[in-house]
Amino acid sequence: MPRIFLLTVGTPSDPAIAKAVREYVRRLKPPFGELTWTTVSEVGYRRSAADVARRQEGERILAKIPPRAFVVLLDVLGRQWSTEELLVEVRHWRESGRPVVFVVGGSLGVDAAVKNRADARWSLSRLTFPHALAQLLVAEQLYRLATIEAHHPYHKA
Repeated sequence: MPRIFLLTVGTPSDPAIAKAVREYVRRLKPPFGELTWTTVSEVGYRRSAADVARRQEGERILAKIPPRAFVVLLDVLGRQWSTEELLVEVRHWRESGRPVVFVVGGSLGVDAAVKNRADARWSLSRLTFPHALAQLLVAEQLYRLATIEAHHPYHKA
């Protein structure tokens, strides 16, 4: 089965959120699958240099994406799916035989080059979330999908 990656700009500065993300990554091991969490460092910026910082972060993101990977970018303008609909999408993406990479950008958003590289865009909500919370929500949903696949009682819907 193709690998799944969570690629994020930075790690949550809140220790509780970082711990929760690590816990879902830890849980996502056989028999539920495997999730690799990779981070790129956030670029320090001043307001006048936000475009430069976004571009540099974008270059770091693109350098970490495995060749041939199917890239899912978290984007407020992306598609919204229920958990069950997302499961269908992820099954389809994995059937391609390509690694699947979920990208969560930093506080400045992502560079156009990353948006252009994305094969799909996923919106968690029309609300805007801190990127650390988005990292946690993605990790939890990926774990939830794996437990549904394994007929584990975690998902009670």
